[in-house]
Amino acid sequence: MSAQLNATASAIPAGEMTESSGNLARLLLWLDEQARQNPSHYIDVTRFVEEQQLHDEDASVLAFELEQRYMVTIARALGGTPDVHRTDAGRAEIHRLKKMRLDRAARLRYTMDAVHRWLFDTAGHQRPINRCWQ
Repeated sequence: MSAQLNATASAIPAGEMTESSGNLARLLLWLDEQARQNPSHYIDVTRFVEEQQLHDEDASVLAFELEQRYMVTIARALGGTPDVHRTDAGRAEIHRLKKMRLDRAARLRYTMDAVHRWLFDTAGHQRPINRCWQ
């Protein structure tokens, strides 16, 4: 199931969320699940970061990024936690993401992109090895 969630991120057209923001796509889908349980409540994004064990992510930044894309509204009066509520644009994007889970080509593209990112992150700073083949 994790591959299905991740695959949706890279298949989104340019100008929207990209493969580099897979956490945003997962967050949107998570927000949808939370909103189904409590339809009229604002949802604390910190819970997503904790549940997914995303120690390098800042819940406030994730919420701000979704707000900049008009996917959520942030409850500014509630204090320090990034509490959000889905917008109509967010609901439409969630619907589109769910449909894209079924796209096998998108999942393959995501896998190939992830391998390439891993290669560049792991060996990108190394010089090529010159070997003399005889």
